[in-house]
Amino acid sequence: MSYFIPIIVGSVFTGLAYLLHRSTVFYKKYGLPTTGTVIGIEEYLSTSTNKSKSILYRPIIEYYFDGKPYLFSGTGKSTGLEAHKIGQIIKLLYHPKGPEYVYIKNGTTEVFTIVFGMTGIICLGFAVYSIVQALLDPKGFQLDIFGLIPFILFLSSIIFVLKKIKKYKKENGKIDIDFNKQSIITQEDLARRKVYSDNFSIRKTVNKHNKFGLGISMIFFIIISSLFYNYWNHLSISKKEELMALFQDHNRIIDAAKNFNPNKDIDLIIIGFFLFFILMACYSLIYSIRKITNS
Repeated sequence: MSYFIPIIVGSVFTGLAYLLHRSTVFYKKYGLPTTGTVIGIEEYLSTSTNKSKSILYRPIIEYYFDGKPYLFSGTGKSTGLEAHKIGQIIKLLYHPKGPEYVYIKNGTTEVFTIVFGMTGIICLGFAVYSIVQALLDPKGFQLDIFGLIPFILFLSSIIFVLKKIKKYKKENGKIDIDFNKQSIITQEDLARRKVYSDNFSIRKTVNKHNKFGLGISMIFFIIISSLFYNYWNHLSISKKEELMALFQDHNRIIDAAKNFNPNKDIDLIIIGFFLFFILMACYSLIYSIRKITNS
């Protein structure tokens, strides 16, 4: 097992958690309370590191600084279209340094801080454990040569970025990197974006999404139920009676768990697999129907 991959991953996530934590502490210590108003919900296309694309939604928030209105966006998420309403009041913290120093109180920053921090600590802990185990190995510590490859690539990317930063500073002067800032949105920027500006259009789009989700849930339920029906009909009568007796008596279930053998109990595994996904399909159907009736 490579020691370097968990070290790299752990370091990246721990670093991100540290930066987010610094921003939270900054506003909790120096921030002044104010409020903003959701004036629109922006729809945008997000591209992940593996090049997959997804549609996300984030609120456009207006707040006043020194008597003038300013716009900035909140955190984007797939359910963001339903998370906010036009005219909703948002609690904020701001710093007198400038209008870009604004922070959504009780937002998702603290959640991401905990998630990134825990992920980083777990990865680093695993790396330390692996190194200690290797040092205690009677064969002696053996350097994982192949594990060095991602570590070398990681160092190379850092050196490349540092060189680019140095070149930029030489050509343009000081680089302004401040993770406490928000990007202020101008009216020109807003006009180029796809923004829902009224609750009626939001409800219309949400209903469209909910109906699509219900359709997918129904298709999934029909497919998994059909597969289960066909598999059940191919079982012998004695096997069906054995499985029915098992599910009707909890004592038999306990005995079957104690004497479980993957090779002999393959039918039980497949039936359990089908039942699990049928339950998930039923939950998805009920959830989709409730969303449509409540919208």
